[in-house]
Amino acid sequence: MARSRLASLLVAACGSALPLLGRCHASSVPAASAAPLASDAADDAATCLLQRAPAERRLHAELPASAAQIAEAQSSAKQQQEEEALFDVDEDSKAGDSRCRALGGRVWLSQKGADYLVEKFTPEVVKLVENLKFAAIEGSMMRFKYKADNIRVAKLVVEKPVVQFEKGKGLLVHVPNISLNVSMHYRVDGEDWFNPLYSGGRVHAVVGKDTTGTGLIEVGVSPAGNPHLNATMHKFSIGLKSLELSGTVFAGLSNFVTKLFKEKIEDMLSEKILTLVEWFLNEKMNGYMDVLDLLIPLPLPDGYNVSSVDLRLCGVHTSTAAMVLDISGAIVDPSRPNLVYPEDPMPLPRGPPMPLADFD
Repeated sequence: MARSRLASLLVAACGSALPLLGRCHASSVPAASAAPLASDAADDAATCLLQRAPAERRLHAELPASAAQIAEAQSSAKQQQEEEALFDVDEDSKAGDSRCRALGGRVWLSQKGADYLVEKFTPEVVKLVENLKFAAIEGSMMRFKYKADNIRVAKLVVEKPVVQFEKGKGLLVHVPNISLNVSMHYRVDGEDWFNPLYSGGRVHAVVGKDTTGTGLIEVGVSPAGNPHLNATMHKFSIGLKSLELSGTVFAGLSNFVTKLFKEKIEDMLSEKILTLVEWFLNEKMNGYMDVLDLLIPLPLPDGYNVSSVDLRLCGVHTSTAAMVLDISGAIVDPSRPNLVYPEDPMPLPRGPPMPLADFD
């Protein structure tokens, strides 16, 4: 009796779903006569209910999207396109001398990564400037001979550099608020026998924080597949805050000596620091990178440790949001250079495999 009642309920439930399901079979026998067919009805009803859930899911999938859903999808697609555009690079941008048969990997240098590298090496440049050896300054002006020597730089302070990606070019670096002290011995004498005026002593100058520097660092690839820098300092503006003279100074020479050495100190520091920064990046840093061995042996058991992973660069490009470094990424056997895996280029994404917010 219980089975007959259950069958009747199942038949009724399934029968009410017929217009919705379309293909679900149910018995047309009235409920009062359902007892003799309880077994068949129960089987048919169970089959009907099992088919009902997939059918409903199909119907929901076929329902038209709401205006809100369409707008959300369009906004998401637009945001994705904008983020991908940030990693577009100029195909003709300087990429160095590529020696790769195929690309096996891609590395993206983020804004935080660029900031970290510049901040890491700034103290090294500060030490070099403070240890600079300056040649004596001497010459003649307005019938006075002058000479300055024993020139020293101290208390150099550099605030956080500002790094910006320049698409198709490299890293644009701006160094604001530079301050330092300069000291030196000086001597000024009249050139003529009838000019007894002279002055001698020490100069102490303070370079104020309105001193700034700007330069561009291009990154390419050496023939060996290592990173190669080409730095150019565009501007180094020196702002002398104060200059004090000590020693024997005639009143008539005070203004002349102050103006003379103000110009000389500004020109000397600007030229020397520009040259030093370019030397540090183009000579010293490139010297370090030229000896990097980017062919890394794989730590495999004896008998199988014949392969290495090739991490040498194939090309470098700069977008507005990152510096893109293409690498070989191949597994090679140094004793058999023609044996390389993979043989064919691999499809690589334009941008990093993460949301832009996480990448930044």
